[in-house]
Amino acid sequence: MDFKDFCNKVKKSLEDYYGEEKEVEIRSVTKNNGVVLQGLTVRGKDSKLAPTIYLESFFEQYSSGRLFSGVIEEIISLAAVNKDHLFFDPEDFENFEKAKEHIVIKLVNTELNKLLLKEVPNFPFHDMSVVFFYLIEGGEGGNASILINNTHMETWKTDPDTLYKIALKNAPVMLPAKLHKMDSLMRNIFLEDIRRKFESGVLNCPAEYGSDDDSWMENLADEMLEMMKNGCESRIYVLTNREKYFGASCLLYDNVLKDCAEQTGGGFYILPSSVHELILVPDKMADDVESLSRMVREVNDTQVEDDEILGYSVYHYEPVDNLLQIC
Repeated sequence: MDFKDFCNKVKKSLEDYYGEEKEVEIRSVTKNNGVVLQGLTVRGKDSKLAPTIYLESFFEQYSSGRLFSGVIEEIISLAAVNKDHLFFDPEDFENFEKAKEHIVIKLVNTELNKLLLKEVPNFPFHDMSVVFFYLIEGGEGGNASILINNTHMETWKTDPDTLYKIALKNAPVMLPAKLHKMDSLMRNIFLEDIRRKFESGVLNCPAEYGSDDDSWMENLADEMLEMMKNGCESRIYVLTNREKYFGASCLLYDNVLKDCAEQTGGGFYILPSSVHELILVPDKMADDVESLSRMVREVNDTQVEDDEILGYSVYHYEPVDNLLQIC
């Protein structure tokens, strides 16, 4: 079964499941960097809102041996979670006085988004572009967003300058910047993985810890971190926002780079890890720009999804002159 047949079979199965109660639609969605995905929506007859579920990952799972029935069950579950936990009123979006309270900023790569940038209000920023989106805050369903296009802007009778002022005011409040040491971030990743495996029954408390509470998880995460560091002190940092959602845009917040320089001890290089976060390497930790450039390219080519790549440039921030430039 190829991907097209898979999509058609998913649609037919969901239509049989929902009957007349829901409308099931699959359409091509152009994402960041020109990536086109097949998005499925399940919409109630009287509903204007239908969160999108992308089918590519489900096809990969099916091709790897997952039962088709399991795929359908998960999609139905996801549709229910999105419906119950995304708090959004379409009428609020149509009313600019209400909508403007949710508008924030996002950084995208200019070269990879030439076609998209013709359709959305934007501003250039080095070799990147600032675009705007409406943040839909969710509970257990997480966050979602609506990219602001030229039609939205015209409907609201506003302009790019106004959107920029509003978004730059909202973003630090709704998505405040967070600077983490790389080792702190890795420890949290280890801890979340340990908890997930314990809750699913894959991992039990090792006998040598002998703890009746969850402290053994903390200890195990610390031990895993020390093994990874192998005696080296980490001085590399990650800049993102509280939600780790389009966090690279923190680069634009007032005084954020100055504050980072105080914590890192001076100037630093900025590696665009993805649209969600940036890696900061203090000057004294960097051997040469070429090695940093190779690192950015390798990470983008092997670790980052195509629609989450921010770019391949390395930037440098000099706090004395408050100067950010491409190396």
